[in-house]
Order: sequence, then C-alpha cells, then structure tokens
Amino acid sequence: MPYNSERRELLRDLDTACALSIVGDDAEERDMLWTTYLSVATSRYLYDRIGAPHRDDKFDELLALPENEFRQVTRVSKSSFAALHDYIGGNTVFNSGGTDAPHKQRPASVQIAVALARLGANGNAACVGEFHRRFNIAAGSVVAYTKRVVVALKAVRAQWIAWPSRARRREVASVMASEGFPGCVGFIDGTTLPLSQRPALDGSSYWDRKKRLCVTAIRELLRYIAAVLGHALIRMCLSG
Repeated sequence: MPYNSERRELLRDLDTACALSIVGDDAEERDMLWTTYLSVATSRYLYDRIGAPHRDDKFDELLALPENEFRQVTRVSKSSFAALHDYIGGNTVFNSGGTDAPHKQRPASVQIAVALARLGANGNAACVGEFHRRFNIAAGSVVAYTKRVVVALKAVRAQWIAWPSRARRREVASVMASEGFPGCVGFIDGTTLPLSQRPALDGSSYWDRKKRLCVTAIRELLRYIAAVLGHALIRMCLSG
C-alpha cells in the first residue's frame, strides 16, 4: 500500500476545500485556501529542515583526552593517530572540491577520527546514528568520512600489505628452513579480523573455527603480508 505523507494528505484536503470554495460566496476564504495550497504545493518540505549542529569543540575535547581514553575512542594511540594523519591526510579525497569549493570539507584529522572510531566499533555501536550523536555531525557526514578514509587507506595498501616477491620468499624460506619449516614463507598465526557481514563471494570460506566470519592475517617475520582466506589464499599460494 503506498505511503501517504503528511504533505500529500494536506494537499489532498486543500484541493478538496479549494474545489468547494469555488461554489461558495466567501471570496476572502477562497483566496486564503488557494494561497495556502500554492504555498504547500511549491514547497518540497512541509516543515523547515534543521541541520545537525556542528561543534568543533567535540574534537578539541577528543584530542585533549588522556592517552588511554583517546585510544578507547579511536583504537590507536595519539602518536599513531598523528602518524596516520601525516601519511594519508594529504590525499586528494580530503580536498575533492578544491580550494574554491563553496562548501569545504572538515579537516582530515576530524574525518580520520570519526572513521577510526566507527571502524573500531561493531554491532549496534557502529551504527551511523551513534556517531551522529557522539560527534554532533550529520548522519551523512559519518558515512562520507568513513568512505574517504577507506579510500585513502586503500591508496597506500600495497606499500604495507603485499605478497612478498620471489627473492623475498626465498630469503624468508631459508630462515624458516633453519627453524625446521622448509619451504614456508609465512604463518597463519590465529590473528583474525572479524567481519560484520557475510561476503557475497565465497562467504563460507570466511567461517573460522570460533564460528565467526572473519579474515585471517598471514605474517612473515612479524610483518603482515596478506589478509585473505579460503579459496583466494589457496589460489595465491599455488600461483606464487
């Protein structure tokens, strides 16, 4: 059944009243009804829209938090946050409109803080409304900030997470062989990254021994070299 908004129902009632007023004798009332009808019909919204309040002091308060409390919100230390900001803050995604844009983006530090807080949450705690209320920003901004930070992180992903080259694999394999693991270039050490949703492609491959959907990390000499699971990992190993 189609949903009738309050505006649509009001227009319907006004239309009926205007039609009845045509046969009436009260010209003043007829003019008032038609004026009201035209006002509602030419307005997109029935009530004035009030945007979400923006409070920069919220982020000033965040940066002023003690180290342990700052880590609880952003899931990283202040020094790590500063390093991440210096590393990805210059990405053009944080200045997509240019210096002449009519509506400039919030500082990259603000967007990174919101994204880290959201990525560090799960379940209902990761919902958009939670961060809309916590940081006093629009719900759409929560989504936009998260997407921009993910884009910036993906741009530098290959510099930090990559399958080792053939020469590097031989080097690591020789070290592993001396420890009793010939031909080994890395370990799946039990470190997992839980997923909130089942991936559409090969979703069953992401089901771990703890009955959770997750991605597992592979390390070689304490450096993460891949974060894949299941059939994709098998294909990578066979082709490498």
